[in-house]
Amino acid sequence: MAAPFAAMLFGTRRFTPATDNACVSVYAVGPGAVAADERQRRSINTADEGLTDTSKQAVLLNAFTEDPFGSYIVDPTTLETIRQVYYPDRLPALMQTAHPAVMVDGSFVNFTRTFPFGGSHVFREDRVTHKRTEIAFVPDRHWLKAAWMHDFVCTDKHVVLLEHPLYFDYIAQMLGVEHEAVWMKWRPEEGCRVHLVTLDGSKPVQTFTTSTFTYVHCGNAFESEDGRTLHVDLAVFDDPNILNDLKLKNLRSGPEQGREVTGSQYMRLNIPLDAPCYSGSLIHIKGPQPLIPDAAAKHVDFVDFPSIHPGFKGRPYRFVYSTCAVRPTNIGNGLSKLDLHTGDVKVWHHPGGVTGEPHLIPSPDATAEDDGVIVSSCVDDQGRAFLLLLDASTWTEIARAILPYPTPYRFHGVWLPQ
Repeated sequence: MAAPFAAMLFGTRRFTPATDNACVSVYAVGPGAVAADERQRRSINTADEGLTDTSKQAVLLNAFTEDPFGSYIVDPTTLETIRQVYYPDRLPALMQTAHPAVMVDGSFVNFTRTFPFGGSHVFREDRVTHKRTEIAFVPDRHWLKAAWMHDFVCTDKHVVLLEHPLYFDYIAQMLGVEHEAVWMKWRPEEGCRVHLVTLDGSKPVQTFTTSTFTYVHCGNAFESEDGRTLHVDLAVFDDPNILNDLKLKNLRSGPEQGREVTGSQYMRLNIPLDAPCYSGSLIHIKGPQPLIPDAAAKHVDFVDFPSIHPGFKGRPYRFVYSTCAVRPTNIGNGLSKLDLHTGDVKVWHHPGGVTGEPHLIPSPDATAEDDGVIVSSCVDDQGRAFLLLLDASTWTEIARAILPYPTPYRFHGVWLPQ
């Protein structure tokens, strides 16, 4: 398991209850963080004219893990650990997600977990002081069983928590006992619950039921034109076997031994925003629906690490970039560009290689959503790590830079302007 490694990455030895090695994410913090966000959305340099002194302030990095005691401030130039993050509040927290949402006002929105007899504490965090203020509390479906939720979606108005029936078994975790998905129990007969949180607190938390699915990473969420529906897009799996795929013994057993990476598709879940508040029974909504037809024929019957243009977060968008699988393979070995308007797919693939999370760097004077460069950390068929640059519009390779060190599989990355 990679979780102990993730917990020790920046110097702590506390065991973190994560399930894959994608449990470390990095975000800008400090007085210059908001300006850094804007530079990232617009892809401009700190040396550009028109930036204020505040905009040019040095930005630090906040490396998150699912363990709230395992988050650290890191120097963006040297990558040296500066200090551990200590929160000046008493928000209950045994876990958190490693995927906080970055809001326009510069704050983080995230949620912590408490269990047993707990739930999810949705909060807003100041990126300078790290003070967290609770927005809402969502109790767990079962008092003694907490669902593992690695990611969530957030707009400027709403947070959506997806409670799939994948439950921690604390004793199995301590003893190394395996269940359907590593040391977690899968109960598909229970279906999923979808929790809608209004960020301004104007409405109570609304909970819906839907058909069974599981997920690891979300892509985007935005409201329909009439404001009656919240569209939630994410990479959907039928079952949690993707977590078993990440066991070292299974990574070492390729297609020759009959192993294939578990399939997933990019799908959309539609949540009604005008539904009546809870009145004794939960409203059932239709499960996620595929956004790309004939996914297998287009090599996107495995999709993960979905990412979009940073300026389109929480807004209607057209393109999503992700890892994919050119089969036969037991790992993600390609990068895909999905056109949600036409259903077209473009795939980049290096035979025998491994691909990482794609990041779009928009062109400074971009006029199109896909005008920019994709950067991804990859490994070639000789085991050499390299940074790949693709033209986001044509999906053709621009260049690659061989790295003088190895890079791990399924880690998140970050891009910041110079």
